[in-house]
Amino acid sequence: MNRTVWKFCVSFLAALLVTLSSAGFGLALDPSNTALGTAALNSITSGTNDTAVGAQALLDDDTGNDNTGCGSGTLLKNGSGSGNTATGFNALNGNTMGNDDTANGSSALSRNTTGFGNTASGFAALGSNTTASYNTASGFQALFANTAGDYNTANGGNALGANTTGNDNTAGGFNSLGSNTTGSGNTANGFQALLSNSTGASNTPPMV
Repeated sequence: MNRTVWKFCVSFLAALLVTLSSAGFGLALDPSNTALGTAALNSITSGTNDTAVGAQALLDDDTGNDNTGCGSGTLLKNGSGSGNTATGFNALNGNTMGNDDTANGSSALSRNTTGFGNTASGFAALGSNTTASYNTASGFQALFANTAGDYNTANGGNALGANTTGNDNTAGGFNSLGSNTTGSGNTANGFQALLSNSTGASNTPPMV
């Protein structure tokens, strides 16, 4: 094959791949990868066992493995993060290198970048989390403001919703520990339990 023909073939194949991607066929190079949706898995190079369903799902993923994104924009910025699962519009959208994160719900863990081992279920749960790890949030905007606090558990709408860097807190019930920002080691169970606490530590309200 002469140089002119070779260049033509390379150019043709490159144009074909771009066309297929634009038409909604992801470039899942490894047979273990699955892509369905416009630009899904569009940047994959060596990543394996990735599944992307939805427009721009896992768009920037190149070397990440064992990721699942279901929904438009899920895990969009993921590059090398592995073992992540995102379901819902923009879930884990900003994740780049975080591993073993699970997000279920629109915008859940949407700003996470390198945090790992987090679980978020509900609209915008752990929505501001960036680098914090091992947090569990279940409910509408639970642990929403958390950025760097670790080992927190929030169950209920807006539970620990204002927490930013507090660690080892447990909140169960709507708005429980809802004003906590940097306080650590608190336990609150019940409707608006310890609601006014912001920086206090190691508090457990009496059972009534």
